[in-house]
Amino acid sequence: MRKIILKILLSLVLLSILIVVILLYRTPNSTKEKKNIEIIVIDAKEQVLIQDTFEVYETSLLQILESNYDIRYENTSFGVTLYDIESIKTDFIHSYIAIYVNGKYSNVGISSILLENNMRIELKELNL
Repeated sequence: MRKIILKILLSLVLLSILIVVILLYRTPNSTKEKKNIEIIVIDAKEQVLIQDTFEVYETSLLQILESNYDIRYENTSFGVTLYDIESIKTDFIHSYIAIYVNGKYSNVGISSILLENNMRIELKELNL
């Protein structure tokens, strides 16, 4: 009888440990910071086509764009080149999409921008 009670107690302890481990594993976002990101898409005529705010855990602008918009891009030797977003279509001959982060022209591409809380991303179509 004593052995059975000991086995039951040991099983309950192991089950409790397993539940705690599963709960910790299933909540990875609790350790990541939620970020508010504003994305604005502006066409060559300076008209705002899109103005959205997202609460995200992703750390890549490319992830957000892929998840929420119809985009076309290409992986090049320089990184990811964004050609299209929604109704804006570019060819890098007549126009391209410039990236501005918090009002400043970005020197890195969309795959290299690490998102920070309250970041404002502007994607502007510019004619060449």
